[in-house]
Amino acid sequence: MMVGGGAREGGARKRVWRLSKLTCASFWIPRVAARACVPLQVQVPCNDCDGTGEIIDPKHKCKVCNAKKVVSERKVLEVHIDKGMKGGQQITFSGESDQAPNTIPGDVIIVVEEKPHELFRRRGDNLFCEVTIDLLTALGGGELSILHLDERALHVTLKPGEVIKDGALKRIEGQGMPSYRHHELGDLYVKLNVSFPESIPKELIPHLEQALPARTKATTYPPAIHVDEVGLSEPTEREKQSHQNGAGGGNDDGMDDDDEEGGGPQVQCAQRPSPFLSLLLLARRRRRR
Repeated sequence: MMVGGGAREGGARKRVWRLSKLTCASFWIPRVAARACVPLQVQVPCNDCDGTGEIIDPKHKCKVCNAKKVVSERKVLEVHIDKGMKGGQQITFSGESDQAPNTIPGDVIIVVEEKPHELFRRRGDNLFCEVTIDLLTALGGGELSILHLDERALHVTLKPGEVIKDGALKRIEGQGMPSYRHHELGDLYVKLNVSFPESIPKELIPHLEQALPARTKATTYPPAIHVDEVGLSEPTEREKQSHQNGAGGGNDDGMDDDDEEGGGPQVQCAQRPSPFLSLLLLARRRRRR
């Protein structure tokens, strides 16, 4: 913060010496500096007046600022976050930046940054979340609850007979984020993930056959098509991760590993020239002859 003029006030008269161009060389002194073996002429502030053009008598210097005309001060700025503000919005405090003599102070700008939440994701004024339900609830109905951001719990009842498919997207109206300034509430979108059991007892399968639609029969083929009996097996964790990343099957991973580890010399197929290229080369040779 700027205080005073750097000279002590009181009974004694302030002595401020203003230097002329002859004394202070326009408050800037030219010097010659060498950079990359090339002499450069630069200007530096005067050591006596620091480029201000005036010198205060040491006897009359201010005890607080030591004739610097500024002092350090700690100030607490209270920031108000309005409802609906988004990440990247700015809050400006005009004229609250550092002050200096003969200088207009700048502004302090606060940038809002949203902290990620473990359950909710924000898109505009709408919220998105994922909830996992069991297979019985997905087929026969049930209940679920969602703990909201303002420490409220949303209770949802799934009607019996309504089949919830895995990955189904549902909407809860008016449970999203408030809009900025107008405070109109958006919607909450819930993605329902169905958790399937690891296994089912064989004695319960007839009950499932009575409750669920009939099985879809396998496709039949003409006698000319040979049919092989095969089985299903669980892929490894590495193969699952590779498939999720879109890198392909396990055989490609093995080939990539051999290339990265440098597993010995590899034979490359020789490229045979096309007949047209052979005829063209032969014609050029005959012309040269």
